[in-house]
Amino acid sequence: MIGETICDIDEEVVPKSEAEIDAFQTENDLVLPDLFRQILLETNGGYLRDKYLNSKENNTQADIEELFGIYEDDLDWASSIVPLPRWIEHKHQIYESYPSLEDLEKLNGSLARYFVFSASRSEFYLLDYTDSKHCKRVCHLDLVNGDRTISTLGDDLSCILPSAS
Repeated sequence: MIGETICDIDEEVVPKSEAEIDAFQTENDLVLPDLFRQILLETNGGYLRDKYLNSKENNTQADIEELFGIYEDDLDWASSIVPLPRWIEHKHQIYESYPSLEDLEKLNGSLARYFVFSASRSEFYLLDYTDSKHCKRVCHLDLVNGDRTISTLGDDLSCILPSAS
């Protein structure tokens, strides 16, 4: 069971059913990567176990502690896979120094088809669905450090979970 291998189990979190994942995919016009789908079926995301926390030892570019799940309750949106514009607008309202959606789209083009699957403070880890129902790549965006452009981490989730592939 890959989801339970990667993520700590939270007794309060209910894994998603095939029907719930299918409904999410239909609502958002996308197909989740197989590994992510399996994690949602088993744990609905969660905090990564120690051996999957990214560090210099495993030579990844990401520093991800948590994989978001799918939550219907609007209060849990910040732990749910959502389109990047929702996060950008939220962060810009709190921190005026953070770029606006309009400013980021001038640099990166439309952000509507990037979905956040993990985030910490000013960094976002994204599944890229631009011009496709299938995830084309895994990306990173930092609103504070760097040039505020979206960079590619890899073709699939193995770029951030190398031991899971």
